[in-house]
Amino acid sequence: MPFFLMERKLKTDLAKEAERFAKLVRTIPVTKNAPLHPEVREMVAIFKRINGHLATRNKMGEVTLSRKVRIGREFQLMGTALRKRRP
Repeated sequence: MPFFLMERKLKTDLAKEAERFAKLVRTIPVTKNAPLHPEVREMVAIFKRINGHLATRNKMGEVTLSRKVRIGREFQLMGTALRKRRP
């Protein structure tokens, strides 16, 4: 499903927020004394699947509705991974 012409800015804003997320993640400090974060491994796998769905297009270059639904499920799985993390 393509974006509606009037949603062009919304599409750009979505991409900018994803880029901002990536930039902020890169700034998280790394230390040998930090606890392990198993949920991050799951998040990486989920982002790879999301990107695979976004990269798979129909003949017109569109992401199908069924792929968008799958992407939504992947984000739900990411939320589950984060919620099961213990402080």
